[in-house]
Amino acid sequence: MFFFNRKKTLPLHSYSIFRLGMKQLILDRFSKAQTTYDDHALAQKEIAFRLSELVLGEVSQDSFCKSMLEIGCGTGLLTRALLPHFAFEKVHLNDISKTFEPLFSDLNEQYDFRFYAEDAEKAEFGGTYDLIVSSSVFQWFDDIPVFLKKIRQFLSPGGLFAFSTFGQENMKEIRILTGNGLVYFSKKEWDKMLSVHFELMKTDEKLIEIRLDSPKEVLKHLKQTGVNAFKLEKTIWTPAKMSRFDAAYRNLFSIGGQVKLTYHPLYFIARLKK
Repeated sequence: MFFFNRKKTLPLHSYSIFRLGMKQLILDRFSKAQTTYDDHALAQKEIAFRLSELVLGEVSQDSFCKSMLEIGCGTGLLTRALLPHFAFEKVHLNDISKTFEPLFSDLNEQYDFRFYAEDAEKAEFGGTYDLIVSSSVFQWFDDIPVFLKKIRQFLSPGGLFAFSTFGQENMKEIRILTGNGLVYFSKKEWDKMLSVHFELMKTDEKLIEIRLDSPKEVLKHLKQTGVNAFKLEKTIWTPAKMSRFDAAYRNLFSIGGQVKLTYHPLYFIARLKK
């Protein structure tokens, strides 16, 4: 089997250490992918739409929801899916990259709008919100238990906290072939962490397999969506290395003349514990 790096997947106790120093890398990745993200974020679009469906299933459109915060909004896939269904007065968005802020210039005239261009784990948001959402972001965070304790203070009484992240099967093809990848919590571990501060209303998960024409297109997809596996983007792709990667990927993950890449979204809808 072909490997760039034979280092084993890190145990969960190394979760925070593994991410130290990654925030600048994440900022650079997603800033560069701003113009290509929507055209190539096939799984992320499906995930944002599914999360919006789950939110709408839990909150009636004529409900108390007058304010929303999205964490890690990116190009706005989730925000744009939710806005038509609620009479929001306050819409605040956050992303670590300031390059996304101009994409929401139209919201200034419609809402009490604010864009927080900073690391959500360090940000102090504006007051409380009836709905706090996030899609495909929390896998990048340094300390999830600390963040969950923090974010509860920004949720209004009776408010909803809804998010998606990724499970342990996410991008397994890249991890198997290269030894690189994030450390993901299981659904059971997320349930346990959330239960400290929140009451779980609904959970869901699904495996999404996207099909691409070649292993080279897989690498291109990762770059164009900003989700490059940790350290993979720094690999020097010599012709020989690319040839070995191509052969190994096709051998293990070919389907009908194409190759697959797996996403494993987990969905959680929660309220504050009473």
